[in-house]
Amino acid sequence: MSTTQNTTSTLPRWNYKKANLDHFTALMDELAITINAFNKNTNQGAGAITDGIIKSAKKAIPRGARQNYRPYWTEELEELENEVNVARKK
Repeated sequence: MSTTQNTTSTLPRWNYKKANLDHFTALMDELAITINAFNKNTNQGAGAITDGIIKSAKKAIPRGARQNYRPYWTEELEELENEVNVARKK
């Protein structure tokens, strides 16, 4: 008897419902002060701002993904999906 685990690769997503927006805002305020966009060309200034947003978001907004997540609108659709999977295995 072999046990295999279904491993589907799901990319982590930002969970905005659990975001600490006060913390995010404080981090952005701190980083905005340190960015000196006047000494850089437009692309470098935009890149520095983007990097600041991403760094702040990583600290203040949790990320994750449900394993084997499948949204079903109704229980009937979930049952039909299960029946299709059983039929495929046969």
